[in-house]
Amino acid sequence: MDTSMRHFIKRDLMNAGLVQLTPTLIDRYNVCLESMGLTPTARRQVFVDGVGWSPQVAREQKNPYYLCNGLANPTAIIVSPEQYRKPVYTPVYSWMRSLMKFFFSKYHREIADITATHVISIDFENGLSNFTGPEDLLLLSGITANPNFSELAARAQEQKKLVEHFLEGLNCLDPQVRAELGEHRREFGDLRRRRVAMSSLVFDLFSDFYTVAFDGAAVIRSGGDTDLLVLESQATFESVKSKERSVGAEICYLYDPSAKPFELLRKARKIEFPIERFRKNPAYLVEKRDLLLGLSLCDCEPGLDWNKTPASKRKALMRKHEDKVPRLFTELERFIAALKRGTKVPSISAELWYLLAEPSHLLPTTSQEVMWILLTRRSPMNVLESYTYDKNHFFALLPQWSDAKQKWVAEYLAARYVPRMSQP
Repeated sequence: MDTSMRHFIKRDLMNAGLVQLTPTLIDRYNVCLESMGLTPTARRQVFVDGVGWSPQVAREQKNPYYLCNGLANPTAIIVSPEQYRKPVYTPVYSWMRSLMKFFFSKYHREIADITATHVISIDFENGLSNFTGPEDLLLLSGITANPNFSELAARAQEQKKLVEHFLEGLNCLDPQVRAELGEHRREFGDLRRRRVAMSSLVFDLFSDFYTVAFDGAAVIRSGGDTDLLVLESQATFESVKSKERSVGAEICYLYDPSAKPFELLRKARKIEFPIERFRKNPAYLVEKRDLLLGLSLCDCEPGLDWNKTPASKRKALMRKHEDKVPRLFTELERFIAALKRGTKVPSISAELWYLLAEPSHLLPTTSQEVMWILLTRRSPMNVLESYTYDKNHFFALLPQWSDAKQKWVAEYLAARYVPRMSQP
């Protein structure tokens, strides 16, 4: 593990919530990987997340997306019922955590029964075997989760037929029929009372989604005729921007200097500036102000512990290192003061608007998660939201920070982060 992660590991902010596999479960996990055409692991210590992804196996195979047969076809592995509500650390699509929660809720009894002896693999079918270009993402809608535990399912079906044959007429008196049924039960157990029936499950409780495919892309459904495709790679954007008319969607570059995608999201009421909530709870804005200051000055002097620095010294450090304090901090201070006085709210810069913007409270959870990913990509200073909804990108930023800043941010998150598996 990179030493830059040590502050987050120490505070249980790195790979928290993983399920440790026993040697027996590792063996089953490997059998499942091989059955899916994937490479088994040689590791004897394996932890998995909610979709069966393991950081140890990913490092071993040098592939963070080793559970995919191409990014168009992600898969999942359920080894244990303990994976319920656990994080999904390297999601190929933003809907994966919600789908797994839905799947567990539907089949919790079957999962508990089947994983007592077998592993369940899940193919996520979206109708496309591969992508020819980012415009293909606009074709995706509902996802079909196809569970597979072929050996157990086949044996249960065999035993069911043997029992039905045994009960027909006078077959129960036939020594060969009795012998066949008895041998099957001795080898595979009595499967009649086991809950091993699972059918494919269609998950369409999402409209907007984010994916790591094509170096990062988001599909935003407008509810009308024109959807929005937001691309993180400028090269990918340049290669497809001329296809807007043919695909019937607006195509944007996420980091467009004009903030075009965010203006479109604002007009579509996908994101909002909750001014009334700020009026009622100015403490939230004070928290944002203090966050900006901490990010700017927590490493301004050697040996500084920002959390233990009193307000008087912080002000002195602000004067001494005023070149490090962003203009945004000063603007936010004045905005807070105007709200507290109850005077007319001053106009604010686009930078501050987007720093304080949030997903519309009317959106479903799956869409709110996508909006948070996009908003925190634009304003990475929102470290709590970035860590909560976009952990891989958050950790990718760490090498740019000093050790002192990493330590302070880890302390900041540890004091405020509520694991999503602990939320309703």
